[in-house]
Amino acid sequence: MRRAIAIALRAIPAALLSLVLAAPAWAQPGYGPPPLPPRGYGDREAPVPDISGEWYNHSNGGRCEVIQRRLDGRALFINENGDRAWGSVRRDRVFIPDWNNGEGQRGRVRGDRIGWPDGNYWER
Repeated sequence: MRRAIAIALRAIPAALLSLVLAAPAWAQPGYGPPPLPPRGYGDREAPVPDISGEWYNHSNGGRCEVIQRRLDGRALFINENGDRAWGSVRRDRVFIPDWNNGEGQRGRVRGDRIGWPDGNYWER
C-alpha cells in the first residue's frame, strides 16, 4: 500500500506539469499590430506601397525604420529615438495612432519621402 501511495505522489507533479503545458495561451491585450481601419467607398483596390526599410529624419539625420511583413497595410514604425509603434499604410497615407501624444501621427508618402504635418520628413 505504501508503495502505491509513493508512486501516486511521484506522478502528481508530472500530471500538473502536463495540465499547465496543455492549457491554451491567451493573447495579451496591447501587443501586436492594431486592427486596420475600415475601408471607405472606392478603397477596395487601393494599393499599399512598400515603404519598408531604413529612413532618415531630415531635421536631425537620425536613422528611422519601417517594417512591413506583408503588404496588408500594417507596419511597425521606429523613429530616430527608437520609439516603436504600429501604424497603417493606405495608398499614399500613413497613420500611427500611438504617436503625437495619443492623437495619432499622420503622414504622406511621396516617393522616397514620408512627410509629416509639422514640415519635417523622413527620406531614404
